[in-house]
Order: sequence, then C-alpha cells, then structure tokens
Amino acid sequence: MSDFIVSSVKLRNSGKGVLYSYEVSDSIKKFFKEPFFIDYDVSIEDVPDSILIIPLLANVLPISWLVGFNITVDSLDEQFYQAVLEIKKVFIEEFPEISNKQSNIIFSQLERNHTELKKDAMLFSSGVDAYASYFSHQQDDLDLILIKGADIPLEDTKQWETAKSNVNDEVLLRRNQKHYIAMNCRDFYSYRVKELISGGGWWGKIQHGLTLTCAVAPLAHKLGYGTVYIAATDTPDFKVFWGSMPEIDNNVKWANTRVVHDCYHMHRTEKVESIVKNTKQLNKKINLRVCYSEFNNGLNCNQCEKCYRTIFALTLFGCNPNDFGFNVDKNLYKDIEKKWEGGFVSEGIRYDWEPMLALLKTNNLYQFAGYEHSTQQLEDKLRSALLSEIVHDDSKTAKSKRIIIATFPKAFKNYLKIRGLFR
Repeated sequence: MSDFIVSSVKLRNSGKGVLYSYEVSDSIKKFFKEPFFIDYDVSIEDVPDSILIIPLLANVLPISWLVGFNITVDSLDEQFYQAVLEIKKVFIEEFPEISNKQSNIIFSQLERNHTELKKDAMLFSSGVDAYASYFSHQQDDLDLILIKGADIPLEDTKQWETAKSNVNDEVLLRRNQKHYIAMNCRDFYSYRVKELISGGGWWGKIQHGLTLTCAVAPLAHKLGYGTVYIAATDTPDFKVFWGSMPEIDNNVKWANTRVVHDCYHMHRTEKVESIVKNTKQLNKKINLRVCYSEFNNGLNCNQCEKCYRTIFALTLFGCNPNDFGFNVDKNLYKDIEKKWEGGFVSEGIRYDWEPMLALLKTNNLYQFAGYEHSTQQLEDKLRSALLSEIVHDDSKTAKSKRIIIATFPKAFKNYLKIRGLFR
C-alpha cells in the first residue's frame, strides 16, 4: 500500500509561515517534487498543529483520492476531517474510480478546536467575481485576502506587486484590512498530477477551490474569521464539475469557521452589471484584474479571451473599459471579432458569452468617439461564434507540450518573455 506520511510541520519566517516535510512510498514519488510551504503576513505561532496541517491536506487529498494512497498525520481538526468525508463523496460522483482505491487520512488524534469569532473574510483577486461578491457584502467588516502562487506565480514579483498595489491603493477598499498569503501550491507536485485527469486542467477542474479556501485556515483561527467567502465562477444553470463549486466549497469547515460559495445565483454579465451600478452609485472607479495570460506584464494584457470577455461586457452597459483598469482603443471591436473567428475552446467560456448576444439587441453599446462600430455586425459575428463547435485539444501534441512546460518551467518563462517582446 502506498503512503504519504507527514513527518514534520515546522514554523518558519519568524512564526509567519509553515514548512511541511513528508515521506512518500516509492510508488508515488513521481507525483511530488519538493516540500510544501505557506507564508502569511502575521504570526501564526499559537495556531494548533491540527489546523496548521489543513493547507497541506487540501492540496494533497485530491491527489490521494485519484491515485490511491493513505495520508498519515499526527493531529487533525475534527470539523475539517468530517468536511473531507463529505467532499470526497462529491469527487466520487464525478470520478467513481475513487471508491475502488484506498485513500484515507490516518491520524493519531482528532482535536475539537474553537475559534474566537470576530469578523469575516473574503478571497479577493480584484476580478469580476470578487468585486461582485464584495458589493454583496460591502456593509460588512470584511478582511480581503490575496494569494501568491495561485494565479500569480511565486517568482513573478512584478505582477504580484502590481496586484497588491491594486488592492492596497483602491479607495473603495481602504476600510478593509488586507492580508497576503504565499504558497507553492502549484509547484510542489510534478506534471504527472496534471495528467491524472483528461486535458490536464488540474488547477481549475480539481485543485483551486480546496487550495484557496483552506489556505486561510491558520489565518482564520488567528484572526477570528467566522465565514470565509469565495466568489462563484458559474451558476446553477452550468452543470460542469469544477474545483470550486457549492458542493465542494460549502462543505469546507474547520473549528467553528465555515466557507461560503458566494453569488452563485449571478451570471458573469449580471456581476459586471452589478459592478457598473455600484461604482456609479458610489461615484468610484475601480481597476479590475481579470487576466491570467502568460503574456500579462501589468494589471491586464487587454488581448486574451478573458480580458475581451470582461471588456465587452462593460461596453454593453455603456462603459468605457479604460475606466475599469483596461487599456484599449477604437480597434477594440474589430479585435474582438477576430477573437471570435475560431469559436470558443470550452463550454464554460461559451456560456459566459451567450447572454451578451441578447444584450447587444437591448443595450446601448459604448462607442469610441469618432469611430462608430456596427452593432449588427457584432451581433452576427458573436452568433456565428456561439454556433461553432467546441474543440477540445487533448492530442498527444498538446499533452507533450504540457509535460515540457511543467518539466522546464523556467525555460518556458524565458521563452514567453522573448515572445512577448514581439507581440
């Protein structure tokens, strides 16, 4: 039987971080590259080990379920253990093969922890989902939490400082306390983990919900968070298994803290509309950070599908995207039409674009001064793109590319820098 044994949970960085060491059986060594660590901006020295262990477990558990190995720890929070049992059932519904594999948590003791509750917190990336969730709770005393190592690589200091400054300098957010977390959640395992599921989309399809919410556990115990909000990506109408969805997030808990999958009832276009209405009502401008492109050197690259998706939604509500952290010009609609020519690469992306077709008929599209673009032409082009087939690239070439990128990440990043100079 394969085993993953946590050998030590040691504080580091003057009590503000944790380094987790582990031993693994020979049969599963190929899935792991390095020890796991997580760092905070406050001391967590008085947080019990049974809660300190949670960030590591959140990242390793899905691997253990799909590969089949036990995880051995010393102590564990009782509430989190019960949560894991429920979340595992959710994964089994999507991946029935899990039920045929031995993948238990073995512990010496379960501890019933109690947190002195003082306030709530929200995972906050400055994206559309995050801001829509924020406006739903803007009257609450919320701490905002940004995580490095998730969508922003650990070594990307420039983009991290840009993201932090965007949160710190935002006038609208000045009354909210901010906290920052860094962890190697996407670096401690090998490329073989990404290939456990078809298409290699491990982070989005499997990992990110548990990783992001559970990273907050030690901080929540230290600062007294009763509820931790994570903004929803999709709605009940979109039935696709995803790493962050109500069935997973709403089951996450530890001590007497709970996680809430927030604004699940709102489509992305409704969230953009909410952001537009709230900023107008408050007479505030905000800078959205929505871009995950590898070519992004600032707040947004302004050229990727996700940037265009957000930019176009803003224009449908009569807004100049340049007032929301983007940098586009009169050629915007031509560029978007070119982006539509190949259709959409996933059902989820197409789902986000679909409502915009109806809005083109009813809303007043923002027009750049001196450059009127045909709304009818946009409507025809978008309709054609929505009718196109979804093409999933899970070829041997695509798989080989993912392996090369994962095996030689530094070389790939240098390649992107050189390529970015010619964009």
